[in-house]
Amino acid sequence: MSLQGPTRTKLVTGSKAGSSSIAYVPDERRIEVMNGDRERVDVGGVHVVRPIKRKTMKHFWLMQGWYVVKDGTVALRSADWRNPEARREAVRFLVDEVLEVEPRMIKTGDFGNNMLRQLLNKYFGHSAYKAIDFAFPELGIKPWEMPYVRAPANTFADQEARRDAYVWLERMAGKDWSRITAKDFQEWGLWGPFVRYWGSSPFKAACEAHPELDVQRDKMERQPRGYRADAEGNREKIRRMVERSGKDPRLITKYDFHSYGEGLGTIFVHDYNGSAFRALLDAGLVSESDRSIMSIPGPASRRLAALKRAA
Repeated sequence: MSLQGPTRTKLVTGSKAGSSSIAYVPDERRIEVMNGDRERVDVGGVHVVRPIKRKTMKHFWLMQGWYVVKDGTVALRSADWRNPEARREAVRFLVDEVLEVEPRMIKTGDFGNNMLRQLLNKYFGHSAYKAIDFAFPELGIKPWEMPYVRAPANTFADQEARRDAYVWLERMAGKDWSRITAKDFQEWGLWGPFVRYWGSSPFKAACEAHPELDVQRDKMERQPRGYRADAEGNREKIRRMVERSGKDPRLITKYDFHSYGEGLGTIFVHDYNGSAFRALLDAGLVSESDRSIMSIPGPASRRLAALKRAA
């Protein structure tokens, strides 16, 4: 940007003379990019080959006219963020011109490191995701698609959002539910919901994300330590519980698991995600044809009435 003919113009930043940093903004024009990391530019009428000079947010300030000139010196002044379009252009300039990254790859610290801390805090509630979503609405970016940024509060309180995030994780990790591990949640920025909503259990996460599938812990590639050794023992506990209850297995409820003892309540929650049908199916006491009966909500008396009608 030319501010004073072909001469070099001082660009002074900082509120105090003693702390100001000085850079020079000459008249210059890029002629060509060479080999991707070098450029040929016309600087005040002289052709120069140099490493590509990256833009900074100071250039955005100059483009917006947020500066004053006195005695050939340019001093930046405070930004005016009241115009929504200026806020949008600033975020896009940061991503496209300064950082030159894909919007999803930005970090919260990038705003503070590039003169946009006030913008982020005041207008986007400290949320880098909200800033990116505002600036790039056409991309439809979801909170979990930004691995270096914390999702807004309560994002994962919504079950549908958790399911969508899990399906996205499968796609990004290149795995199906049977191969997803705790490490995948950590690497792709989903550790928070993994701990809070899925109890640090890949199995629970898979069950919630894919209710339409027959998700079984035995089919998962990695098992909790000792699980395979105890699996048959757990099935025996379920069979003993049903035998002692004297009930038709299809009338067993979660309360039967929790009241039996032998740690069956914990096994019921952790190994079968709190599903009586899954537990009884694994123990060989019911079949897939019993799923509709056991999915009837409410007390077991409703199931009993359904069984009598079916008979």
